[in-house]
Amino acid sequence: MFGGAVTNTGALHIGARRGGGAVRASSGELLMTDGTWINEGPNKGTVLIGGWEPWVPVDPTKQAATYADVRGVMTQSGGLFRTSATNIFVANGPSVGFLTIGGTAQFEADNSNLIIGSKTGNISDYGYGTFTLNGGTVSVKSLLATGGVHSVVAFNGGTLNTAETAVNTGSALTVGNGTDAAVLNLLGGTHSFADGLRVAKKASLTGTGTIQAPDLTIQAGGLLSIGASPGSMTATGNVTFASGSFFAVDLFGLTAGTDYDQLTVGGDVNLGGSTLQIDLGSFTPDLNDTFTIIQFSGALSGQFAQGTSISSGGTDFSIGYMADSVVLTVIPEPGSLLLGLIGLALLLRRKLRARSF
Repeated sequence: MFGGAVTNTGALHIGARRGGGAVRASSGELLMTDGTWINEGPNKGTVLIGGWEPWVPVDPTKQAATYADVRGVMTQSGGLFRTSATNIFVANGPSVGFLTIGGTAQFEADNSNLIIGSKTGNISDYGYGTFTLNGGTVSVKSLLATGGVHSVVAFNGGTLNTAETAVNTGSALTVGNGTDAAVLNLLGGTHSFADGLRVAKKASLTGTGTIQAPDLTIQAGGLLSIGASPGSMTATGNVTFASGSFFAVDLFGLTAGTDYDQLTVGGDVNLGGSTLQIDLGSFTPDLNDTFTIIQFSGALSGQFAQGTSISSGGTDFSIGYMADSVVLTVIPEPGSLLLGLIGLALLLRRKLRARSF
C-alpha cells in the first residue's frame, strides 16, 4: 500500500480459517509503507493476523488444514494504522502469524490487547505468532505473549507504549538489539516478565508501574528513566545496573513519586558502577533536603560511578547508601564551605588578637 487512505468498520482478517461443518483455509498479507488505514467501528470487532475466526463454532474432528495452510502477515514500515478492535491476534489457533513494525510506522491500538500466539475455542493447539518491532511506534492497551515457544517477541528498536504486559516465552525479553534506539514505555499497570527483563545498549525503560520479574537488568549503555515526568516504578525481583548503564532521576520537588522519581525494589539491588543522572528542571532544593531515590527490601551491592557525591545544576548532593535505601542529601557547595572556613578562621584570629591586648 503506497499512499492513500483505507477505512473499514468491521473485523479485519489477514489470513483466516473458518471452522464448523466445512473448513476453509487461507493465507493473506498486508504490506503498508505509507498512508493511513483506519479500522474502527461501533462494534469494535477483531484484527486477526493468521488464525481461526474466534466466534465461529469449531468442530475439532474436521481440522483438515495444517498450520502452514493458515498464514497471516502484516508488515508496516510507514504511515498510520489505527484500530479500536478489542483484540489483535497474531496466530490464534492452529496457524502462523507475523506482525512486523519498523521505519516510521505508527501503530495505534490504545484500547486493544495485542495477543501473540494463542488458542481459540475448543481447539487445544496454540498458533505460532511472532511480533517484531524494528522501529516506529506501537501503542497498545496490553501486550500478551504467554504461549511459551508459540509466542515470539523480537524487540529490536522503536517504541512500545503499553499499559499492561505479560510475557512468558521461555526466555527473558530484551529491549533493543544494542545497535538501534529502543524504548519500552510503561503506562502504569502491571507488567509481568516470567523469565526476566533486559534493557540493552541504546535502549531505555521509561514510565511507571509494577514490573513482576525475577530480575531486571540494565545492561551497559542502557537507561532506566522513571516516568515521563516524576513518577514511581516498582520491581518485585532483583535489579541490576551493569557498569556503563544509566539511571536518570528527575528532582522537581520533595514528594516521592509525585515531585521526584523513586524506584522501589522487592529484592536485591546491584548498582554496579552505573552512572546517576539528575535533572532539577527549574527546582532549587534547600540545604539538607533529602530524596530517597531507591528503596529496597533485599541487599545493596556496589555504588554509582560518582561514589558518594554528585553535582547537578549548581547543587551538590551526598549519596547515602543505607541499609534499605539510597538517599540524596543537599550539601553545601565546596566553594561556600571554603569561604565559611576562611571566615571562621578570620573571626578566631580577631578574637585572639583582641585577647592579646
